Amino acid sequence: MDFKHVLPIEANYALKHLKNRIKQIVPSVEGSSLASDYRVFFPDVPAYGNIGDQAIAFAMETFIADILPDFKQIEITEDQLPASIQWLKREIRANDIICLTGGGNMGVLYQRYESVRRLVLKGFQSNPIVIFPQTFDFGSDSYATRERERAKRIYGAVKKLILCARDEESYVKMKDCFPKAKVIFCPDIVLYLDYRNIFEKKGGVGICLRNDKERVLTDAQHEQIYKMYPEHSRLTTMDETDLPITYKNRKIVVERKLREFGENRLILTDRLHGTIFAFITGTPCIAFPNTNGKVERVCRYLSENGDVLFTDSVETGISSVNGMIGTVKNRFEELANAVRGVAIS
Repeated sequence: MDFKHVLPIEANYALKHLKNRIKQIVPSVEGSSLASDYRVFFPDVPAYGNIGDQAIAFAMETFIADILPDFKQIEITEDQLPASIQWLKREIRANDIICLTGGGNMGVLYQRYESVRRLVLKGFQSNPIVIFPQTFDFGSDSYATRERERAKRIYGAVKKLILCARDEESYVKMKDCFPKAKVIFCPDIVLYLDYRNIFEKKGGVGICLRNDKERVLTDAQHEQIYKMYPEHSRLTTMDETDLPITYKNRKIVVERKLREFGENRLILTDRLHGTIFAFITGTPCIAFPNTNGKVERVCRYLSENGDVLFTDSVETGISSVNGMIGTVKNRFEELANAVRGVAIS
């Protein structure tokens, strides 16, 4: 029997990681001073090659370093967390800040990340916890409704919770679901990065299209897009080296991917971080829809600040954009003030 949509999300996760929960370890915490008086923990850093998620981790740590320069950063990869949760409970202090990864995984679609987040929320209810910009995506069927109510109880039990929504619809839903939390509307944290005028434009057209459960475009539409630009290059937001990504090489890996996007004159994509990579490298972008609408919602404020066009028409061409790309970095001031607030409280 498939229990994935029967048992609670965290129960599915606990069963899958039962051996790790029993056999506890000390995680490989690198490059950080546990002896510091001021510490920020990142306990769910991605351990896989999705460069969109790695860019989120890089941007989060860059943001925290900018606003809290005296704080030491300690990261644990999400695959190590179940086996190191007891170590973390022994190590963490009342004034330590916990930062949880942003993205598009708050809901039932990506249960692994929702489970990791709940594991931290339930284990550290007295610590200041910051959930970086997320898309609220619980859905409306009976299972999603039950899980939304469970999330309401679990998130609501955290005494100092800062919750960020990366689009207006998520903001409204989070305010309704988590009335005790401080909910902030701010863009995807990757947009804190600014790589405009860094990479030389070589005149190419980059196409980055999904082939997973968030895909909306058909095979015929894919083929139509490729034929529109016969000299295109096919891009991906995945790392293709299969090498481990850690805090030591994350910046290099992320910037290598940004270069792939930034050297083009135009990007066509239905991936959210494909769109964001185009925006932060100053590259005009035509964005297509995905299943849960997160691309369209984020494009609403990107299009106000630069040449990002959202459309469901594959006939849309380069004439729709002309190369004006701005920045949304000023949209993070409210989050910065909120994090500084819990750091000195």
